[in-house]
Amino acid sequence: MKLAALWKKYSKPLRYLLVLSLIGYLVASGSLNLHTLTKFFRIQNLGYIGLLLLILAGSMLCVARRQQLILLACGSACSFVASFKIVMIGMFYNNFLPGGFGGDLVRLAYLRRYTSRSYSSLTGILLLDRILGLVSLSSCALVAGSVLVSRHLIDLKTLPTALIAALLLPILGVAAAAFLRFPRLEARFKDWIRRTLGIAGQEFILVSPQVFRQRKVLARTLLMSLGNTLLSMLGIGLLAGIIFGTQAFWPYALLSPGVMFIGVIPVTPGNLGWLETVAQTVYDLFGMQGGAMVFLIWRVITCTFSLSGGVWQMLAGEVAPQTEGNT
Repeated sequence: MKLAALWKKYSKPLRYLLVLSLIGYLVASGSLNLHTLTKFFRIQNLGYIGLLLLILAGSMLCVARRQQLILLACGSACSFVASFKIVMIGMFYNNFLPGGFGGDLVRLAYLRRYTSRSYSSLTGILLLDRILGLVSLSSCALVAGSVLVSRHLIDLKTLPTALIAALLLPILGVAAAAFLRFPRLEARFKDWIRRTLGIAGQEFILVSPQVFRQRKVLARTLLMSLGNTLLSMLGIGLLAGIIFGTQAFWPYALLSPGVMFIGVIPVTPGNLGWLETVAQTVYDLFGMQGGAMVFLIWRVITCTFSLSGGVWQMLAGEVAPQTEGNT
């Protein structure tokens, strides 16, 4: 109990200290260079920056549509415009208030206003939304890795078995839930989810079958997840091409899903410093420099784009439920 209390008290300061440590390490090693960062954001690159912002907009449109499809499959009507606004507001909070009021909590509050579902039910829906996002990331990472192996750019023996297993896990999990029925295994899995994730896990068990059993809806949500990942790959590849030349487009684009898959682990607030360190490590492993710089610039562009979510949040007013009904 004492250890739990100490962790609760000091975990946030320790995570911020880790951010400073990781960024300090990247700066000291020369992986992050302020001159390179400021050099990119110059008038000559405004056209490229605008294109990257459009790619990000397309990516967020896919996320908003995925969220809307899941809600509709669970019996809650939500317009596409409302879904997009909610995604953008959540994105703003994730980028600018990572250690305080998280983006998913804000999304929960606004989804409550638009759908009247209970907070616990919406927690399960957002968990499902996250898992489907992981499926697209892992799928693209595996396909991209296969391409790199086939072109002898990566030696399959150098890839950790644990990483390949982790990439396969979301895909196999969703496939099993959608197409297979193993009563005993399913019961044990549900029990593990409940004990591990609490209310969120319980609600995930209740809402996920509604999506998995509607094959067309599941296919559409996965297609939107895939679109989101492919657009992110396009943006990162284009950014690398602008900085390092056109020859950098494909290597950086193909390795980016693996970087994002590992970088999504919540190690630091907003994964600041952590994602850049993962990017530097992965690209260095395959003889490519500047991974941290590319992902830092991508973060800056993402934060700039998410400012529109902050504007919408101010126009929308307080994050408070307007209705009291539950489903």
